[in-house]
Amino acid sequence: MMHALWLHISAFFLLQAGQMSANAASSAPEMATLMRSNGKIYVVVAVIVIIWIGLLLYVISVDRKLHRIEKKFSQSASHQVSRNSEILS
Repeated sequence: MMHALWLHISAFFLLQAGQMSANAASSAPEMATLMRSNGKIYVVVAVIVIIWIGLLLYVISVDRKLHRIEKKFSQSASHQVSRNSEILS
């Protein structure tokens, strides 16, 4: 019963998405043609590329910082383990 309900819900959303994309496809070329004729499409593409490059640089910087923190933590943990083993000996 639950499987049939999910099947009906997913079919409904798939049909709605298909209908929305068909409506969007019919109006998209007019907008794209207008933006292309005005030269604004290149501005839009440039802004999107700049945003993606910024996100990529941010993720790389966070990854480097996290790597430094992990390295520092592993060094202090290994130093702490060696100190504890010396105390127990």
